[in-house]
Amino acid sequence: MITSSNRIKDKIKEMYCLKRSIVLLMLILMAVAAIGCSPQDDAPVSKEPPGKGGAAGCLVAPDIEGVVLDVENGDALRVLVDSDAEIKGEIWVTITEETSFFEDVDPDSSIGISDVSRDFKAGNEVAILSDGMILESYPMQTTALAVYQNVAAETTPPEQIK
Repeated sequence: MITSSNRIKDKIKEMYCLKRSIVLLMLILMAVAAIGCSPQDDAPVSKEPPGKGGAAGCLVAPDIEGVVLDVENGDALRVLVDSDAEIKGEIWVTITEETSFFEDVDPDSSIGISDVSRDFKAGNEVAILSDGMILESYPMQTTALAVYQNVAAETTPPEQIK
């Protein structure tokens, strides 16, 4: 006949075995998650801005879209945009020599963007891809990787009406 102390010992052994199994399962899951989340070395990554020899036909959506409020042409061309896209609010965008305006892109290409105007004026509607580095000043500040659109607005901005 099994005594109560033997039953207790058997229960303790079962609980210990169950705990050991749970810990082992957790370790296996963590190892699988760590392997699955590691970067893939064979994935192609282009360091070039769009339209400058990067992956053909691959574009990232512009993160700044809105109306040009002001243009400064000092040491560098800077455009103040009131953006309503991913980056919201007023932001100064510096245009550099490396900024792509899609000059070398065939107009019939699948991306549908070529030869964007470099003539920035207050009231123009713009779509710009920033380099992702946003200075949290007011207004914010960034540098453009690519300008997807720079067209004269169909209506005159209210601040320019006299």
